[in-house]
Amino acid sequence: MLVWLRRCFRRDRLKYHQRSHSNNKSHRSKSKKKVIGFFHPRCMGGGGGERVLWKAMEALEPLLRTNSTSTNSPNGDEYYYRVVIFSIDPYRETYKEDLIRHVKERFDIELPISFDWSVIHLENVREDQLSPSKSWTMVMDSYRDMCWAWQALVQCNDNDNENDDNVEVFFDTTGCAFAFAVVKWIANNHIRVAAYVHYPTISTDMLQLVFQRRPTYNNASSVTQSILYTYIKLIYYAAFAVTYGLIGSLADCVMVNSTWTYNHIHYLWKGLSTYKLSIVYPPCDVPNITTTSTNTVNRKNWILSIAQFRPEKDHALQLRSFAKYIHLYENNTNHENENENENENEVEDVKLILMGSCRNEQDEDRVKQLKQLAQQLHVQDRVQFVCNASYATLQQYMKEQATVGLHTMWNEHFGIGVVEMMAAGLITIAHNSGGPASDIITHNVNGYLATTEQQYADAIHTALQHGPNSPTNQSIQKQAFSSVQRFSDAKFITSFQNSIKKSNILTN
Repeated sequence: MLVWLRRCFRRDRLKYHQRSHSNNKSHRSKSKKKVIGFFHPRCMGGGGGERVLWKAMEALEPLLRTNSTSTNSPNGDEYYYRVVIFSIDPYRETYKEDLIRHVKERFDIELPISFDWSVIHLENVREDQLSPSKSWTMVMDSYRDMCWAWQALVQCNDNDNENDDNVEVFFDTTGCAFAFAVVKWIANNHIRVAAYVHYPTISTDMLQLVFQRRPTYNNASSVTQSILYTYIKLIYYAAFAVTYGLIGSLADCVMVNSTWTYNHIHYLWKGLSTYKLSIVYPPCDVPNITTTSTNTVNRKNWILSIAQFRPEKDHALQLRSFAKYIHLYENNTNHENENENENENEVEDVKLILMGSCRNEQDEDRVKQLKQLAQQLHVQDRVQFVCNASYATLQQYMKEQATVGLHTMWNEHFGIGVVEMMAAGLITIAHNSGGPASDIITHNVNGYLATTEQQYADAIHTALQHGPNSPTNQSIQKQAFSSVQRFSDAKFITSFQNSIKKSNILTN
């Protein structure tokens, strides 16, 4: 099978480069260039993964400049690395300019950086591959990633032509581990593979969730209600986990974004040497620690959520928790240890703002469903949806207007949004799992952790009951601002560079 796949790959590569050369569309180099290919098909997205991509390119720049000439080259020829990003977005003449503007508006990051970089738009991307798989999701998504990796290497690599650019390092920044098999087993096993893993495709927590028959967004009630379906899914998950571990161990350098992710990857990718694996916290928008983080005088009793409108972010839990808070601390005047006057003061102008990006029509439909849920819970007048906001708008809400930051994703791999809310001076309430629990928040010290609607409602009440400038809130803000310094852009760049140097993937 591998022999046949290799022949098919060489055939596709030959056809593509013959066609592109004849149409004068290929990039012909005067000297052979070594390429670092970032596999990030949706690079125009506005999430934390995209911020990692742009900061990783910035961190690489001095390393590539240091290695820009070869002392070991047999002919003494000078060469340099070039960075390409593999994208599924269709080509247009203004794409790169639009991308630069998008990154500036969303992340306040200046592009282009000093070294040569470009975007390769993948061909043969089918329409059905652009939407999430509805069944056998992990297998189908992994197969799709392998198809895209195949196409990426077909378009970039032409090993038969010494004048063309060839991928020396394949860098996956989206968690598409099955792409490693295409790189190592089919395209060229001499290509070095690096990965920044935001979250494992499968984890022991997912197996436990299926075993306990708990219904969630990725474990339908039709499965949880059937013992037969449950055991079939367990077998499917177990087989996938074994294969995932085998493929993942092909990597030459692996960086993970949290202790939680490290533990799962270390357990699953058993063939991966420990020296190849390191924790590199993602780059977060954290200001320098000089004084207090932000001015809180004019803050309002607003609760802010910043997360893409994806199902795993569990915005529904935020709406239900907010509705419970209103029920317990506004409508229920007989709540224990509360009097009527205090209740009226506590809930004055309380508002929930759900701010996030919509990647596609599915996300837009999800927003419509959330608005319907808000109406069912009778809180629609107190809930505001802000979609695809600019960086300036996001900063205004976080640093000047809201008091509480809200996060509800179960087993969030890290939580860049959590860190950024804490850095902006928000009293942050995060889900008691994953990265927020293991790396970011210490309950009642620099924020709050919660799991149930009741716990979230109580935490909101605690954060709002004495106003934004209460001594308790000021203490939490100070502790939070100090603790998030280890997640700054500068810390990421240093840790990223150390991992690259340790792995020697750029060694000629």
